[in-house]
Amino acid sequence: MSEPTGTASSGLALNSALVGDFPSPPARLLLLGSHPKADVCALKAQAYEIVEARFRIPAWAQAPSPTRQGVYRVDVALQPATPAGFDAAWVQGVSPQIHPLALFDQLRTQVVQDGLLCWRGMSRRKRHA
Repeated sequence: MSEPTGTASSGLALNSALVGDFPSPPARLLLLGSHPKADVCALKAQAYEIVEARFRIPAWAQAPSPTRQGVYRVDVALQPATPAGFDAAWVQGVSPQIHPLALFDQLRTQVVQDGLLCWRGMSRRKRHA
């Protein structure tokens, strides 16, 4: 088990396995989805350039039917003036109802070639709430 690292002056800490995979600061990180403020503050305290974005869910990629669950196609909701070229993207809160290949295709245009993509699903607690 990894020890926490990346402790900010406020005492917040991130998991070293996660921070250890990120490029060195001042790398540009795209945080997509729902991220705890403590994690965002800790990354900023380490001199990362952070851009936060939410999911927009515009349409079905696969409509629900009696034999299968519906799957959404999502859009990455960045501000129009936000330049591409992120060194890494950390996607959090991904629902099983989000089509992963469509999301990967969008991130391909936002993250540099050989950039890092960290993916974390939705917690069971939130799914059933």
